[in-house]
Amino acid sequence: MSASFPNPNPAPLAGQAVIRALSAEIELPWPQEEALFARYRDPAPERILDAGCGPGVSTGRLAELFPATQVLGIDAIDADLELARLHYSHLAPRVAF
Repeated sequence: MSASFPNPNPAPLAGQAVIRALSAEIELPWPQEEALFARYRDPAPERILDAGCGPGVSTGRLAELFPATQVLGIDAIDADLELARLHYSHLAPRVAF
């Protein structure tokens, strides 16, 4: 058995792994969805609601696609929302969870 050292702060590392995994899953269909979203660029929406946002990966992508739009991500899982708040804090206050 090898010696293991407990991670003093495992939640952020686990959360980052979740963000990376979900980002990879969104990358595949995103080009097809961009054509749909392009229909809403002119004029851009004032607000977008991302219902069931999980840890906020799609919310962050929508915020990038619509840089002048307020984006709100909602979810029933508090841990996912906290992860989204931490990971996408650089987009606040335009993006909220």
